[in-house]
Amino acid sequence: MRTPTITSLALAAAIFLQGASALADAVPRYPAETPAWTWRQYSAFYFTHYNTNLALPHRRAAPSRMLFERLISRENIDAIVAAPIGRQAKLAELSKILAAMGSIRASYNLAVIAGEPLQEESTEVQVFNLYILATYAELVGDGIFTNPASSAMKTAFLGVVQSISEENVYSAAQVARLSDALARRFTILSPLFPDRERRNLLRRLALLQSLQNDPRSRDALARLVSTVAGG
Repeated sequence: MRTPTITSLALAAAIFLQGASALADAVPRYPAETPAWTWRQYSAFYFTHYNTNLALPHRRAAPSRMLFERLISRENIDAIVAAPIGRQAKLAELSKILAAMGSIRASYNLAVIAGEPLQEESTEVQVFNLYILATYAELVGDGIFTNPASSAMKTAFLGVVQSISEENVYSAAQVARLSDALARRFTILSPLFPDRERRNLLRRLALLQSLQNDPRSRDALARLVSTVAGG
């Protein structure tokens, strides 16, 4: 059986949810923060925000914080991995969550660019995305480089690299958090990067490290450079 691609499954989810949204009588609201979310809640979250411009949840107030913590809860992913279903079904579920989270990450990024104080939330969304990517890659196994989703996975990884490249957007502590998350996940994701691409990535990261003034971000980037060089 062919492994489902992130893009094709996201399209199916979008069509389903847009149709459901058109039939809904109530004002759309984000899914409840309990129980653990499946791809349906993640997709519903994104389309609720997209269709209504409902404010993105943050950590500054209790109800919003609870919703945000559910959004990035690893319990959601771990429950899928532990479920008594086949590997292909797990990959399909994770593919759809990755697609939804890619769009959610873009929403947080756009909000930050627009001046909203969501850098911390954007950081944690990206760390969570890396966790899903690594989980997906572990389920795929040795065939990750030739997997249909490999290009999208590489793009998602490099999107986090781009975030730590953006001056005056993320704090030194946030750059360090993102860099350490990249280093933790690179070992499983390294097959996505052939030698030439890895060398390019190393040069980019080494330059970023040289530009850091804060020891937290500089040291974290040094760890990431070391991981990529030896991965």
